[in-house]
Amino acid sequence: MKKSLAKFLALVMLLTPLMSVVAPIAGAADPLGSALALGGGSSVETTATVPPAPEFSTQNQGGANAAAAMAATSDEITTTAANLSDLQVGTTYLVNLMPTTTANTGAPSNSIRPLYYPQAVVEVRADGNYVSFFHSNTPMIAGFSATPARVHSYQYDTQQAQTAAAALTNLTDAVREEMNADDSVKVITVKWSDLNLPLYVHINSVVGHMGSGLTGAPLGVFMTLELDTATVMADNPFPEFGEFGQGDGPGQPQETVNKAALQTLINRAAQARQADFTVLSFNAMTTALGEARRVLADPAASQITVNRVHDTLLQAFNGLVRRPTSGNVVNVNNITDGRYTVRVDFWHASQNTPSMANDSLNKTAIIDVSGDRMTMSVSTRPIRVGTIVTHLNNLSVNGRSANVLTRNLAGGRPSAFSFPLPNRNAFQPVAFWLDPQTPPVPAGRLDGRLRISWDTLQRADAGTRLSANIAVVEATIEDPD
Repeated sequence: MKKSLAKFLALVMLLTPLMSVVAPIAGAADPLGSALALGGGSSVETTATVPPAPEFSTQNQGGANAAAAMAATSDEITTTAANLSDLQVGTTYLVNLMPTTTANTGAPSNSIRPLYYPQAVVEVRADGNYVSFFHSNTPMIAGFSATPARVHSYQYDTQQAQTAAAALTNLTDAVREEMNADDSVKVITVKWSDLNLPLYVHINSVVGHMGSGLTGAPLGVFMTLELDTATVMADNPFPEFGEFGQGDGPGQPQETVNKAALQTLINRAAQARQADFTVLSFNAMTTALGEARRVLADPAASQITVNRVHDTLLQAFNGLVRRPTSGNVVNVNNITDGRYTVRVDFWHASQNTPSMANDSLNKTAIIDVSGDRMTMSVSTRPIRVGTIVTHLNNLSVNGRSANVLTRNLAGGRPSAFSFPLPNRNAFQPVAFWLDPQTPPVPAGRLDGRLRISWDTLQRADAGTRLSANIAVVEATIEDPD
C-alpha cells in the first residue's frame, strides 16, 4: 500500500491527544470488571504522546527499505503489506497494534492506548505466533506517572475467547515481561494463536488506577493486530530486547525466581484447622493454597506468577473468619422468632474475593425473625478511595431498595440499612451507590454479593444494636475483573 509521509505523520498524531474517558457502567458485573472496559468504565487521565519512532527499517516482500523512504520527506513511503496467507514460519513482521476496550466491540481504548508503541513484533514460529508489544511511554493516570516499571504483571487469555472481558477466566502469565537497562521501555510477549482475532490482556497492577495510588490496581484490554499493515522486519524497533526466539524458549523464566516467601506463606496457611474457621472463608483459603502449591512445584513458573499466587493466598489467609467459640451458635435451619447476629461481607459479583465496598461494611449484622419473615440490618462507614472519601449512599438487595435506618454521616448520608432476606442462601445479590462518585465507578454503582457466614449465626438479646463505628477506612482494591 502507498501512503504519503503526511498521512503517516497524521496517523501518529492521532495517538497523541490528551485523553480522558469517563462513561457509565452498563450491565457490569463488578466495578473492576467494568472498569476494565477502558473507556467504558474507568476514569484515566493522560498527558502523554506516543513516543517518537526509533530508527528501524522494514522491507516489503520485494525488498524495498521503508526507513530510507521515510528519510525522504517529500517522497512517498512504499511498503507492501504481507497478507495473512503470506506470513511465513520463521519470519518476523512488524504489525500495527491497536488496544481496544474490554467490551470487545473493536472500539479503541483511549485510556490505555498511550502506554504502548503503536507497532508489535510478530514472530511466526513452528510452535505458534509470538507477539511482542512495548510499553514505551509514561502517561499520567490519575495523577501518577505510568512508567513501565509501575505497570506490571501481564496475563492473557489462552483460549482467545471473543467475549466481554468479565467472562474470561483462562488467563496465563505473559511468556516474557522484561525491562531495558534504564527502565524506560518494557517488552511484553504473548503467544497469540489466531492473529486475525483480538487477544485479551489483563494487567494486574496499573499505577493510579481506581484510586490505588502507587500500589496499582488491575486493568485489562483487548489487543488487536492490523494484519494488512504487516511488513517483514529487518530491524527490531527496540533492539535491546531482540526477538523472543533468541535465548530462552517460550514460557521459560528469564530470571532467577525467588519462591521463599511463597513457601513460608504456604507453610503458615497449611497449619490452619478447618474446624476453627467458617466454611466459606476456609474454602476460599483452601482454593488459593492449592494454586500456590501448584506454582511452587512448577519449575517454569515466573516471578510474576509466584508473586501473584502469593498475594492471592495472603488475602485469603488474612480473610479467614473464626467460628464463634460460645455455645449459643444456632443452625440457620432451626431458627425461631427473635434477634440474631451473623458475620457478613460485601463480595465480588463473580469471583471469590471481597468487593471494593467490603471495607465500608461493619461485619456484624443483625437478623430479626418473626414467623417466616427475616429482616437483616447492617451498618456502614465511609471509605477512602485514593483521595476521595465516599459513602454507601444507597443499597439494593435482591433487586429491592434497602430501608435507611440512620443518617449520621457527613451531609446526612446514611450509615445503617435494613432489608428483607427472602431465603437463607450464603450469597445475596446486591448493588451499592457511592456518594460522592469515585473514579472506578463513574456511574456511582457497584454490583456484588452479600456473603453471609451462616455458621457464625448466634442468638442475641433484644437490646443488641448495630456497630456505630463510622470512622473512615481505606478501601482495599482487590479485584478488578
